[in-house]
Amino acid sequence: MNKHIGILSLAVVLAAFAGFLVFNKHQQQGSLEKGLMLEGLKSSAANIDRIEIKKAHGLDFNATQQDGQWVAAALDNYPVEQTKLAKLITAMVEARQLQAKTSKPDYFDRLGLRAISDQDSLATQVTLYSGSKSWSVLVGQRPERSSGQYVRLPKNNQAWLVDKAFELPFSDTDWLKQPVLPTAMQDIQQLEKLGEKGWIIRKQDKQQPHFELADLAADRKLTYPGVLDAAVSSVTGLNFEAIAAADTVDWSQADKTTFNVSLYNGDLYQLDIATVGNDHYLTVSSDSLQGYWQHRTYKISSFSFEQLNKGMEDFLQKASDNVPMSGAVIDEGEAPK
Repeated sequence: MNKHIGILSLAVVLAAFAGFLVFNKHQQQGSLEKGLMLEGLKSSAANIDRIEIKKAHGLDFNATQQDGQWVAAALDNYPVEQTKLAKLITAMVEARQLQAKTSKPDYFDRLGLRAISDQDSLATQVTLYSGSKSWSVLVGQRPERSSGQYVRLPKNNQAWLVDKAFELPFSDTDWLKQPVLPTAMQDIQQLEKLGEKGWIIRKQDKQQPHFELADLAADRKLTYPGVLDAAVSSVTGLNFEAIAAADTVDWSQADKTTFNVSLYNGDLYQLDIATVGNDHYLTVSSDSLQGYWQHRTYKISSFSFEQLNKGMEDFLQKASDNVPMSGAVIDEGEAPK
């Protein structure tokens, strides 16, 4: 009898212990699945002062916070898009682990989570700094059938699916402040292209609905009312592809096109564009204004240059579209039968 009681008691104890282990395992898994991706970052989020974003090839982005503004230190403190950085920092702070994935390095490639020291790595390593503290994470691929993104801490083999998807730059200049000029279209009173084939586009005042073309002949018409507005918007929306070294262009030898942008407040920008082969380079100067755009050489796309470098005839209807040529025979069609 005592023997049966002892066996029964042992069975009860073992069952209870097994239940405890299962419960404890579930508790631990639940805790991990609900944990923050970067522990300790949340309490320091307001004090983040530097961000590095790197890939094995083609991306080495470094932004620092100076006087409340984010700048690219490697590019002589060129301003960085604040909203994009803020969105990334917020996502990094809030990201939570949803599901543990592989911890086997042989499988990291499937999730895009190889270390960036590996030349074949597709991962992006993001490191956030707050004084002497730092948090680093490898960001991999996004799952095909669910939201979120795969991540892994660089010194930890455990990969995770987290609940956030991260928007990251594709190149070193992708998150630099765009467009080039910090000027709104409504602040521009006049745009002038200098030279023999130049023209002047202007408004008399801000209430005027559309820009007008100076010295427009009475018998010529614009292709459509807003065609000149589009020309001005190509200035205010002018983006660059890269920031080039100052000695990239020999301005004394280059084919140069110059534009003057006059504002209602009396300020003026001068835009000089040099064409070197198939490439186009822009510099911006002003006697009355100072800014990050000074002493820079921007590389712009051929499309952007062509949008700016219009001739006067590009704004106008063909003469034959307005009035029949003198002496021309007009085809009136056949008489009804």
